[in-house]
Amino acid sequence: MIEEFIQSLQQAEVEAKGVIKVARERVQTIQGDAESSLAEVRASAELSLQRRLDAIDRETDQQMRLAEDQLRRDLKEQLEGLERRAQDHRSVVLDLLLSRLTAR
Repeated sequence: MIEEFIQSLQQAEVEAKGVIKVARERVQTIQGDAESSLAEVRASAELSLQRRLDAIDRETDQQMRLAEDQLRRDLKEQLEGLERRAQDHRSVVLDLLLSRLTAR
């Protein structure tokens, strides 16, 4: 009777070890699947982020080109205005200089 009880306990221990082994294998499988899924999600998120950043870069480049073009136009207008003013002042200064020279 005691031997039967001991054998029963030993059998239960063997079965428990088997269950534990299966449970550990299952946990490892689940962890592997979770890590794989996490890697896929991470890769997908990185790709999505890169696409968004690429779109932002393209938009920024376009905005910079537009701003540079506008700046060039503004500077050209300012330069033309300064050249007109310089030409206007030049003839006045030349007239003044000529009148001073002839007055001597």
